[in-house]
Amino acid sequence: MDGSQAPARRARGRSPAYPAINLERAIQRVGQLYDRDKRFGIPVASVPGIWDYKSLNGPASQVVSALKQFGLVDDEGTKAERVITVSQLAEDLLRHPSSDAREAARKTAALRPLIHQEMWSEYGAHLPSDANLLWRLTRERAFTETGAKEFVRQWRETMDYAQLGEEDASDAHRGSDLPDDEAVSASADSGPVDATDSGPSSAGPSNPPAWDLFGGFSGRTAAPASASPPASEEVPRAVPVQTYPIPIALTGRPPVMISGAFPLSATEWDQFKAVLEAMKPVLVGDAASLVPNSGPLLAGTEEDRS
Repeated sequence: MDGSQAPARRARGRSPAYPAINLERAIQRVGQLYDRDKRFGIPVASVPGIWDYKSLNGPASQVVSALKQFGLVDDEGTKAERVITVSQLAEDLLRHPSSDAREAARKTAALRPLIHQEMWSEYGAHLPSDANLLWRLTRERAFTETGAKEFVRQWRETMDYAQLGEEDASDAHRGSDLPDDEAVSASADSGPVDATDSGPSSAGPSNPPAWDLFGGFSGRTAAPASASPPASEEVPRAVPVQTYPIPIALTGRPPVMISGAFPLSATEWDQFKAVLEAMKPVLVGDAASLVPNSGPLLAGTEEDRS
């Protein structure tokens, strides 16, 4: 798009932090950075030109913020000295030879933003109606009405793109029933992202929810009654779950655990290893970041933690 186009202004206000664009669009934007500079540092002042914006103010700044919330870029420095770098997670999304690893990386990125983790923990794959969500977001989470509409659309699009939850979640919740003429914005409800970045076409905390052994997220509580799947949907049959400690040396910390319905097939085992490799940026840190007695690292099924 031409960065000279001036998006329409909307009512001022402020909502909690959330990505200004959906994950699919964020991956397209980080892909433009990767195509130009791979994983070399990029002065943030030069980013608007890569995306055909005139300046870092407004939409360009909001897109940079969204990439950081999804874990697609790392940054250092401040103001004029700030530099961003395409993250390992983003490179896995864009270039990993394994489709399973790319899928796992998409799911990891989708749940990086804190607000996404909270929504997933509360509702899982089965969101209530938009009217229900808007009421809760404006009254319980201090969203503005416009911010709530924009966030709900972005979250639905991101869930669909990352294929979060049950296999039928994408078909059950494809798109949002919000009007398409609402521009997507960032957490500061003072200016929108341009229309190019608002459509489905094309950093949160370092400990997103745990993966189960089959590539899905399981670090959430059961969805409330209002978010239950329709009665016509088949309820998965419960299977026995086993938990195994992994015998590695963790000084002053509980063991790493894996939990699931074992044994796995050879194909499932290969997928499990690919998922772990894709999650390395989340699970592995330098020695200074290790916190003793912080609880076990647990990868398992939802049944094991319910």
